[in-house]
Amino acid sequence: MIRGKKGYDYAILMFIVVMIGLGTLTFVVLEKVAGINKSIGDSQYPLLTIASQKTLITAFVESAAKQAIEKTTAVVAGNSACQILNTQDKPTRTTIPALDTGINSAFNAEMNKYIDVYGPQAKIDLPKSNYELYIEKAKIIGVALKPVNVVLLDQKGSPKGRFFFKPSFELQYEHHLEEYPQIFEFLTEIAKQCSYKTDCAVLKTLPTGWTVEAKPDNKFQFKIPRGTEQACYTLILPIKATPTP
Repeated sequence: MIRGKKGYDYAILMFIVVMIGLGTLTFVVLEKVAGINKSIGDSQYPLLTIASQKTLITAFVESAAKQAIEKTTAVVAGNSACQILNTQDKPTRTTIPALDTGINSAFNAEMNKYIDVYGPQAKIDLPKSNYELYIEKAKIIGVALKPVNVVLLDQKGSPKGRFFFKPSFELQYEHHLEEYPQIFEFLTEIAKQCSYKTDCAVLKTLPTGWTVEAKPDNKFQFKIPRGTEQACYTLILPIKATPTP
């Protein structure tokens, strides 16, 4: 039995893959329920499947995007491994993840994996590296740059044409990615103010929910609440300058 939210999302994704792979099943069921007895011509049948195909493909994209964005956050923000943001020899300079470009490239890399694995099973030819992400508070909007090329089949399974559409998506996401620039700005300020000092006032005025823990080798771990999880970053704050060899 699949348990937990991630398992539930994965189960939905697999269900959608199966539905798309079955092709015209949705239309056939509706046809029988409606009691349609007359024959549908080959020129009409493919057109009647467009709406169901668009719905299922969009659902596939949304479900895959939910899986991909979880991994994207960990990759881009480095929030799960207490990433070290500076060095012992240059502690006042922080190396901050490139969120603007990093989110898009990391998300597309994760999304491509789902397209490679499940696209052939669902018989969908989705363009890869095809999404531009926009973040608005707890909402993530993915805009498709290229359209999906969908082959229309008649009742015998023979190609009868094509249609094109861009399966964009919109997700609710509690991680609040839009707040990361402020987080990194504050951590950078800590690195500047607290390096080479024995006492630093800014460490006593951390934002609400933040915690800091001293570690060996002048390392300080900052844990920051992010929705239902937390991010963790490390700064090296030496008490005195490292002697030059």
